[in-house]
Amino acid sequence: EFDDLHPRVNLYNKRYNYKPKSRFLTQFKKIIWFTYRKNFIGLLNRKKFLEKEGINIEELNKDRKILTSDTGWGCMIRVAQMILARVFTLEKETEISKMKIHLDYVKQSRC
Repeated sequence: EFDDLHPRVNLYNKRYNYKPKSRFLTQFKKIIWFTYRKNFIGLLNRKKFLEKEGINIEELNKDRKILTSDTGWGCMIRVAQMILARVFTLEKETEISKMKIHLDYVKQSRC
């Protein structure tokens, strides 16, 4: 949050000032967020397979052997996902910058 007590904020090693908040928000909105998930199908195995094997699903779930949330272990995956997303974003931004430079050069060459 920008305020008088925090006049500057850093994002991806760039400093943004309090006044032109829109520059920071433009960059902030580009971040691809990966968050916690819950209530997804259990990671151990599918319900029908477990039932077929005669395994009591309710008992497994009581002991938390069927994972339906990534709380606790998902941080490592999420960090890796966000790093990869940032790399892909930077790569795309670099390609776009190169294309713009090339187009500017082509336009100047035609004159």
